[in-house]
Amino acid sequence: MTFSKEFKIGLMALIAGSILYLGFNFLKGQDFFSSSNTYYVWYDKIEGLTVSNAVTVNGLAVGRVNATQLVQQGSKNRILVELQIDKKIQLGDSTRAIISSPSLVGGKVVDLKLGTNTKVFQHGDTLAGELEKSFTQVLSDKATPVMANLDTTVLKINRMLSEENSESLRKTLSNMAAISEDTKSMLRKNEDNIAGITSNLNKLTASLVETEKSIKPLIAKMNILADSLNDLELKKTVAKADAAMANIAAITAKINNGEGSLGALINDKKTVENLNKSLDEISSLAQEFKANPRYFLKPFGTKPKKKKS
Repeated sequence: MTFSKEFKIGLMALIAGSILYLGFNFLKGQDFFSSSNTYYVWYDKIEGLTVSNAVTVNGLAVGRVNATQLVQQGSKNRILVELQIDKKIQLGDSTRAIISSPSLVGGKVVDLKLGTNTKVFQHGDTLAGELEKSFTQVLSDKATPVMANLDTTVLKINRMLSEENSESLRKTLSNMAAISEDTKSMLRKNEDNIAGITSNLNKLTASLVETEKSIKPLIAKMNILADSLNDLELKKTVAKADAAMANIAAITAKINNGEGSLGALINDKKTVENLNKSLDEISSLAQEFKANPRYFLKPFGTKPKKKKS
């Protein structure tokens, strides 16, 4: 079978278009080779969420926004968003689909917050939807208390600046200005005195520096003199000790050689015997006195009475 040139061109164009379509949707997050479930979410507003925006769990893309539809419910308008989510993701009554902005300049995503489910949702069920606060709303929430405090501060300042207090404040400022002028006037009058005091202080400082330079050598000499005196006193003490030891040695030598009374007493045996004999007689006399004290107290020549046996 022979195909015409036009047929071949048309077939190639169809194949190229199909590949382009599939590739474009694949880049948007739609995987044609994996099955997915469809879920629905109601929002009051979607803040720029569009078809093909990603559906994420902890930052990981698990699906995409398939369609958005405005639904009028009486006087209130709501938006129904259709989500295609991978079947592997188990959703339930604790799941919240939050429209958020990953960055200040990026697009919107639907971030799924998963929890512990008491009921598992199936294909076609409706998830609970929330809208994350925008940067402007967060800034407004933070700024509101600050603005309230600022208003309170302004009111207090206004009260302080009321007619009752303005006169006191004016007088206070006037007194401060007068004190400042008096201070300036006093400084101008005493400029010469202040300059003289400063000059004298500089001269005194220079004189102290020179005096310190002169004192340092004197202190060094005094330290040397003190060290010399200490050495001299120590030498004198050692010399006296040596002389005393020499005298003791000489006396000991004389005693050992029998010189002098002490030497004779120690070295002469006869003298020692006489000394011992005298001591014995003294001891005997003391015993006799202790036994007959009256005899020693009566006139000499009276014999003591004999004791009856």
